[in-house]
Amino acid sequence: MDDSLEAPDRWMLSIFADSSCLSKDELIAYAAGQMADEAGYEIERHLIDCPLCSEAVEGIRSLHPEAAIRRNIETLQKKGLRDRRKRAKDRDWRPYYAAAAAVMLLLASLFYALTREPAHIRIFHRYFEPYPNRIPILRGTEPGSLLEHAMVKYEAGEYRSALEELKRHLVEKPNDVDAILYAGILHLYFEETTPSINHLNEVLNRGDRSVLEPARWYLSLAYLRSNRLDEAQKLLRTIVFGEGPFSEEGASVLKKLAR
Repeated sequence: MDDSLEAPDRWMLSIFADSSCLSKDELIAYAAGQMADEAGYEIERHLIDCPLCSEAVEGIRSLHPEAAIRRNIETLQKKGLRDRRKRAKDRDWRPYYAAAAAVMLLLASLFYALTREPAHIRIFHRYFEPYPNRIPILRGTEPGSLLEHAMVKYEAGEYRSALEELKRHLVEKPNDVDAILYAGILHLYFEETTPSINHLNEVLNRGDRSVLEPARWYLSLAYLRSNRLDEAQKLLRTIVFGEGPFSEEGASVLKKLAR
């Protein structure tokens, strides 16, 4: 395009490079208010969908009288336009690639944030594991009681069956503190926090020192999984200060929660 042309003229010329846009005569006639009603209506519909032609009409109305407009357009059409495909080929696409990459990174970050587990649940999964069986089982013979049946399945990793056997056992012997403890642990394994908290609190209320430390530890994890962080931290401090078998794990969980 001729660099000697003024910027408004160069802009006006670009309108006519696309055959789908209005012709020079249509632009001039519409800008001058000389279009018939039906033709004017069609042009108005085109202007709604074509911001380029709409701006051209405004520019025509503000910059040039009709005769000068017509002369300028005819002059510009004689000079011609550079091929649009060549302009597209010569265009520097790097800013567009950078913008696309930024959008993709933003979407990936958003997806990660939405799908990532909350911190308290990640900590729970990091530290929870079933407590070893402390109930004696007579090896080499068929288990006799419901409790023995339950703990054989517990050791085999058949946790749902073990929990059902423990429930049946507790119907017959509701004061069995070991069965209550393991029922609470198994409920927590299945992330059924309400019955887990109820069972483990019951163990603590009974005051049996032989199961006090595991009951505190698993109860703190149940509070953690339930996002009851104040209660979890309070119990974890008790575990740490007691210097029992779970004091090291308790200190580690407290440190992670403080971040």
